[in-house]
Amino acid sequence: MVAVLDRPVGLVLTRLVGASLALITSPVIARAIGPEGRGLTAAAITTLMIVPIALGLGLPWAVRQKVAGAQDVFMVMRSARLLSFLSLLPAVPLGAVLAVTLFSGMPQSALVWLMAGLLVTPFVVQRNSAVSFFVVGREFRRISIVNIAQPIFFFISIIALGVLGNLTVTTVVASQTISMALACLTTMSLVKVPWRGARFPIRALARESLLASGAQISEIASYRLNQLILLPVIGSAALGYYAVAVNVALAPAPIGQAISSSTFSEFARASGDERHKKVADSLQSCCYLAIVVALVIAVLSPLLIPLAFGQEFRPAVLATIIMSAGLVFVICNFLLTSALVADGRSGAASNAQLVGFAGGTVMLFVLAFPFGLVGAAIASTIGFALTSVYSSWALSLGPRDWLPRRGVQKRAIRILMTRGAG
Repeated sequence: MVAVLDRPVGLVLTRLVGASLALITSPVIARAIGPEGRGLTAAAITTLMIVPIALGLGLPWAVRQKVAGAQDVFMVMRSARLLSFLSLLPAVPLGAVLAVTLFSGMPQSALVWLMAGLLVTPFVVQRNSAVSFFVVGREFRRISIVNIAQPIFFFISIIALGVLGNLTVTTVVASQTISMALACLTTMSLVKVPWRGARFPIRALARESLLASGAQISEIASYRLNQLILLPVIGSAALGYYAVAVNVALAPAPIGQAISSSTFSEFARASGDERHKKVADSLQSCCYLAIVVALVIAVLSPLLIPLAFGQEFRPAVLATIIMSAGLVFVICNFLLTSALVADGRSGAASNAQLVGFAGGTVMLFVLAFPFGLVGAAIASTIGFALTSVYSSWALSLGPRDWLPRRGVQKRAIRILMTRGAG
C-alpha cells in the first residue's frame, strides 16, 4: 500500500476512499439530526469547503507556478504563508453576514464552531499551497496523506459521536472545524518551512495569485454554485436527482487530478514544441482513461443507482448517463488547466474556467426550464466542454490531439504508476 501511495494512482485511491467515508457518515448524520439539521450541517460544511478556495484567490496555483521555476522553493513558501493570512480580513465579516442570513436558524453554539472554522481559512490556504509544493516535487505520498487526512479525522469523529449518541448540529459542525484544523497540522508536519530566510517578492506572487484566482473560483462554482441556481428552476426533487447524478458521474474526476499532478513538473520544465508534444501526448492518455471510465459509469448507472439509492432515484439515471459525457471533459480540464499554469499563463487558465462556468450557467436557464433535470445535465456538460475548447485553443491543441492513438493505454498506465519522490 505504501508503494502505491508513491505513485499518482495513490491520489485516485485516497480520493475515492475519502468519498466512500463521506457516503458512510452521511446517513449516520441524517438519521441522528433529521432533514432540517442535515440541511444546516450540509450548508455549513459546504461553506467551510468553498470559502478557503474563494478567499485563497488562486494562491495555491500561483505557488505551483513559481515553485516550478524557483531556485529556492522556501522563498516562495514563506511569501505564500504571509499572503495566506490576508484571507482572514474578508473571512470574519463574511462569517458575520452568514450568521444573520443563511445560518440564522442555526444554534448559537454551532455558529461559534462555524466562525472558528472560518478562522482556520489561512491555514487551509497554506495546506492547499503545500499540495502545490508537493505536486512540483512529485511527492505523491505526501499529497495522498493530505488528501485523506481530513476525511479520516471527520469520519472517526462522527462515528464516535454516533456511538455515544451525541450527534447534533453543533457537534457535526465542530467535527468539521476540528478535522480541518487537524488536517492542516498534519500538512505542516510534512512541509517544514523555516520562518527565517529570504522571501519571494510579495507583489509578484500576489499578482500571479490574482491571475489564477478565476480558475479555482470558477471551477468550484461549476460543481457547487449551479446547484443553488437550479433550486428555483427545477425544484427540490429534481435537484435531488441532479445531485445524485453529479456525485456518481463525476466520482472518477480524481483521475484528472492525478494525471495533472504527475505531469505538471514535466510541462513546467519543457518549452516550445517539446512542451506542446508532451501536453498533447498526455491529453491523449487522459482522454483515453476518461472515455473508459465514462463508458463504465454510463453502462452501470441504470443498475447501480436504483440499487444504491432506491427506486425513487431512478429518474437520476438518464442525467447520470449524460453527465458521464461531461466527465470526459472534467478529467481532461484538470490536465489542460495545469498545462496553462505550467506555461506561466494563469490568466488563460482562469479565462477557460470562467468561459465554461458562464456558458454552463446560461445554458442552465435555456435548457433547464423546458427540459428540467435532463436539460440541467446537458447544460452542465456543455459548460465543461466549453472550458475544454477554450483551453485547447489557448494551448494550440486541435481535435486530433484529443484522439487516443496506438500505445496510449501503456502511456496512461505509466503516468499513473510512475514513482514520485516519496
